[in-house]
Amino acid sequence: MRSDAFRALKPNEVRVYLEMRSRYNGKNNGRISFSSREAGDICHKSFSTGARALKRLIELGFIKIRAGSEFNFNQKRLSREYELTAIALKASADNDRIPLGTKDFMRWTADTIHKLDLKKNTATKAT
Repeated sequence: MRSDAFRALKPNEVRVYLEMRSRYNGKNNGRISFSSREAGDICHKSFSTGARALKRLIELGFIKIRAGSEFNFNQKRLSREYELTAIALKASADNDRIPLGTKDFMRWTADTIHKLDLKKNTATKAT
C-alpha cells in the first residue's frame, strides 16, 4: 500500500483489487476468476468501468492474466483468470506466511506513472 503504484490507483481500481485479494484462498493464485461485469458491480458502475479498472491493474502490475475468457456452449461464458503479483504462484513451505510474488507494481515510480498517464491523455485527445 505504500508503493507509488498503489497511491496512483483510483477508488474503483482499489475496490476491484481488494475484492480480488479477498478471493485468494491460499492456493488459488493464478486461478482467480474475475469478469469485467463483476468488477463493474463492485464499483456500482457499468461493466466498462470495471474493465477499465482491470486494465489499469494489469498496466501497473498488480495482476496478470493467466487464462483468457472464452465462450463454450456447455458452460456459457468462462471469465478470465488472474494472478496477484504480490503473492507467489506456488504455496509457501512455511504455511504461516503468505509467499511473496514478483511484485511488478513496485517497479513503478511516481514520475513514470505520471509520464504514462500524460502519454495516454495526449493520445486520447489526438483522436
